[in-house]
Amino acid sequence: MVVYRSAQNVRTKIAERVEQSDGKTGSREQNFDLIHYRAIIEENWGLLAMSWLWRSQLEESKRTEWIQEVGQMRNTVMHLRGRQYLSFEKLDRLRELRTWLDVQVVRASR
Repeated sequence: MVVYRSAQNVRTKIAERVEQSDGKTGSREQNFDLIHYRAIIEENWGLLAMSWLWRSQLEESKRTEWIQEVGQMRNTVMHLRGRQYLSFEKLDRLRELRTWLDVQVVRASR
C-alpha cells in the first residue's frame, strides 16, 4: 500500500492521475482515494486537533488508523485482481467502525 506523507504528495498524485487520463477520470475531487484523506488530516493536525473526531489521548497516526483499515477492506472487495470477500470478523469490524462514526457525528452536531 502506498503511504502519502504529505498533502503535497496527494495533490501531485491526483494531478498526475487526472493528466494521464486526459481528464477522463473526472475532476481532482473524483480522483481522491480514501487513504489520501489520512495524509491530509495528519498534515493539517493543528486545524483538526480540537475537532470532535480527533479528540483522544492517542498519537495522531493511531487516531487515523481506521481510515487505512477501511481502505484496505475496500480494496479487498473492489479490485478485480483476485477479488475476495471480507471475513465475518472484518464485516463486524466495519459495522463497529460505522457505528462509532455515526455516534461521533451525532455528538458533533449537538
